[in-house]
Amino acid sequence: MLNLISRLWKLLALRGILGLVFAAVAFLMPQVAFASLIILFGAYALVDGLCAIALGVRDYGEGQRWWTLGVAVGIVTFARPHVTALALLTIIAVWAIFTGVLEILAAFRLRRHYPGEWRLFLAGACSLLFGLPLIVSPGLGAVALMWLMGGYAFIFGFMQLTLALTLRKLVA
Repeated sequence: MLNLISRLWKLLALRGILGLVFAAVAFLMPQVAFASLIILFGAYALVDGLCAIALGVRDYGEGQRWWTLGVAVGIVTFARPHVTALALLTIIAVWAIFTGVLEILAAFRLRRHYPGEWRLFLAGACSLLFGLPLIVSPGLGAVALMWLMGGYAFIFGFMQLTLALTLRKLVA
């Protein structure tokens, strides 16, 4: 059991350190972190598209070409990463605005039947306050998104590291 714990604490510490490093990059260089995320997405789309082509040709013959979509998305991401970033932020913004409007409308419809409808209204307002700035200023939205991810990575990394150090004490 001690052997398992000694290996476990080292892996937890590594996860924690990586989380803290990502958090630092996300807070100190949010544009670099966002660009890296877009490039990682492009690599994934390209490899996924190539795998889909290989599977599609093997299983369905060469008559269908919809498999090339992943490859096209990957190539566009590498050729024009700003376009991919803008598209991603626009999708997030439209989703948040649409959700916010629906939540506010639902709150008004439920106010006679549900005494806590103000919570739904507040959730809708928060969704709108998140989505509207993304539409107006996508660059600031990217920075805010990275700060949010950085905050998560910091908390996650800190918790993993403190757990690792606690387990280390059990081994010592």
